[in-house]
Formats: sequence, structure tokens, C-alpha cells
Amino acid sequence: MILIDVEGGGQIAVADDLPEASYAATGRLTATRPAGQISAGPARVVVEVLRRFGGHAPRALLGGQFTPSAGASTSFEVTYAADSDHSSCPSMLWNQAYAAGLAAEFAPAVLDGLLEEAGALPAGVLLVDRAGIDEVEASEWVFRQAAVMLRGALSATLRRADLEAEIRSLAEKW
Repeated sequence: MILIDVEGGGQIAVADDLPEASYAATGRLTATRPAGQISAGPARVVVEVLRRFGGHAPRALLGGQFTPSAGASTSFEVTYAADSDHSSCPSMLWNQAYAAGLAAEFAPAVLDGLLEEAGALPAGVLLVDRAGIDEVEASEWVFRQAAVMLRGALSATLRRADLEAEIRSLAEKW
């Protein structure tokens, strides 16, 4: 696991997986973009974003699997759940657990965050299938930021680049 303190109030954690954050999907949003880089193979990453400003600490947890395929495009799939199944998943940055799952109201922000960053991923499918919601501090904004970090972490992993440097570079844009 990598832990990064972000100057200006926040933290980011990156791990290989957090199975407790899996959930039963009831819906899916999708988008496709042209593919770019060469893939070293499949990869799974989970990221957690915790922001701190004022008296608030919005946070979000997202994870996904990239599976390479033949072709010239990358598909982005964000699964969501109708309701939390009331199971919890641990936080890597906080002492309070998340409710496992991604609410439908946050799925568009996650898809937008995945599509926002420049740079093409390899041909294949990026499937978001892990999430944790802080039922008090959740927001579209923090889920969008977590999605940007997830895509960056997967891209760095697939390119065998310096994961911590990649995440720090993305966090500098906050």
C-alpha cells in the first residue's frame, strides 16, 4: 500500500485490492475512447481519497480492474448498486469504515473522472467494481477526484511507471 500526504489538505492511499469493497451491481454506465499505450497485462487497483478543508473531510474509495483486449478502443464501465447492502469495508486512511457500494447518484461523476484525464489507456476494459461511501461526507466532487486517481494508478501500473510519482502529479492539480 502507498500512502501519500497531499500538501493543501488531503491524503491518498493506493492498494492492490480491497475485496471488502465489492458489491452487487444493479446498473452500469459505459463509455468508449480510443486506445493508446501498450498493456503489460491485467491490473487491479483500489484508491482512497480523503480531503481536508474547513471542518469537512469528504472521502471516497474506488477500485477497478483493467483487462486488456484486442482492438483499438478502451471501454470504461462503472457499476453501481441500487442501495448499499449494509456491509462495510475498511478505510485505509480513517478510523471509520465505509458502506460498501457505489450509489447510482455518484456513478456519472466517477465516469466523468475516468474520462477526464489526458492520455489513452491500452485497448481493453476498465471496470469499476469496488467502492466505499461515507454516508455523511460523500459527494460527486470527491468521487470524481477518486476516479481521476484510479485511472492514473491503473495507467501507471500498466506502464510499470512510478506509481507514487504519478499519483503525486495528479494530486498537484487539486
